[in-house]
Amino acid sequence: MFRKLFVAFLVGLSISTSFAAAQDPLYKVDLLVFTHITDQALASENWPDELLTPSLQNVEALSTDPSEHYQLLSEDQFGLKNQANRLTKNSDYKIILQQSWVQPISNQHGKWVHIFGGQNFNENNGTDRSRPVPIPIANKDIHLEGQSPKCDSYWELNGKIKLSKIGYYFNVYTRLYLTEPKTSLGGSGSDESPIGTFQPVPFRTFKLFEDRRTPVNTLNYIDHPLFGILLKITTWNPNTSGTIQPHQT
Repeated sequence: MFRKLFVAFLVGLSISTSFAAAQDPLYKVDLLVFTHITDQALASENWPDELLTPSLQNVEALSTDPSEHYQLLSEDQFGLKNQANRLTKNSDYKIILQQSWVQPISNQHGKWVHIFGGQNFNENNGTDRSRPVPIPIANKDIHLEGQSPKCDSYWELNGKIKLSKIGYYFNVYTRLYLTEPKTSLGGSGSDESPIGTFQPVPFRTFKLFEDRRTPVNTLNYIDHPLFGILLKITTWNPNTSGTIQPHQT
């Protein structure tokens, strides 16, 4: 109950912004993803013991190139800053991704956009926030959805979001995966034995798949017992919103 009330308070802090373009109108998308991993949340369901990766075929990548249609914005152009500040002050929540981008949204089916962030789990079962590193895994411990276990990178958050427009409303499709070490979930890791050169995977993945419809300039909260999403779509007018500032890596 406290978590629902707290996030409802964050939604109440919504702020707005406005873009138009030659073909399909361009919109700014503000995204904030946070975890809420508590004993109570872990005990709320019987979670499958599995490691999952998203299918990323035909997915658009957010770019720092100003000529691209799916443009990642600079940090000073991020939205949802008030909500992020509130989350940061509460120890029950951890922000794993905050970003904003500009993209065309049409009345057609829309395109999937790759979303990833948080920690990257490296080949020594540690973490590396700077670059993806493949992890050797046991075949029996993973359910693949389009990627090879020998070339994968395991981000704490990985997946995709698709947006399309029908009249006044936007369709929002989320397919996100949260992967955490089992030791951080109250376990001691995998008790299984190695298979050949592969080691058992001491990770577990949780899925957040949800479709919803939202009007423009409305802050949305997409819920999961262990993590949540705040997402807002606003029109972007270059005459009033300023020039797109590329994200600095």
